[in-house]
Amino acid sequence: MPFIQHAGLALSVGLGACINATMLYRGLRSRGIYVPEQGWSIFLVKLGAALSLMAGVALALSGQVDWIGMKGEKLMRVGLLGGIIVACMLTYFSALLAMGFRVRDFCVFIKRSLTVTVGICLFLLLLVTFLSWYMIKSVIRQVGQEPADVVDFAAQVWRQYAASIALQRNDTTVSSFASYGKYS
Repeated sequence: MPFIQHAGLALSVGLGACINATMLYRGLRSRGIYVPEQGWSIFLVKLGAALSLMAGVALALSGQVDWIGMKGEKLMRVGLLGGIIVACMLTYFSALLAMGFRVRDFCVFIKRSLTVTVGICLFLLLLVTFLSWYMIKSVIRQVGQEPADVVDFAAQVWRQYAASIALQRNDTTVSSFASYGKYS
């Protein structure tokens, strides 16, 4: 595809995702697993109109700029790109507001999904922490040490490292702190 060059990859991935989603939708609809509620068609038409307006603004504004001619003006290009993105955002959200979408409609969805996401992340964090601690204790015991001995050894290594840094800097505060302890 010499006409669209590297953008062909993005286009093929996007088209593949759309085809996959369409096939999934048709399969779920035909088996009766998914039955959309009333109002989805109007919602999609409004969303499509807002996206079309945004795409029109993006194409119109980006066509006014000679991006290749401004190759040496990186800050100017970044500023213009940022301005086009802001104009697209304003167009999209203004169109949604004009068609009846309200911020509170999105806030309910965001709060619900955020709560679920935070809960899942905390659960996974606790699970990974527990499994890591269990694996570390298991490895330490297989080596023949107790976890408390390993913690003391790690503290000794830290003190020696801090003392060597202090000697390099001729800092007596760190070296006296590092030498404090039962391994000095």
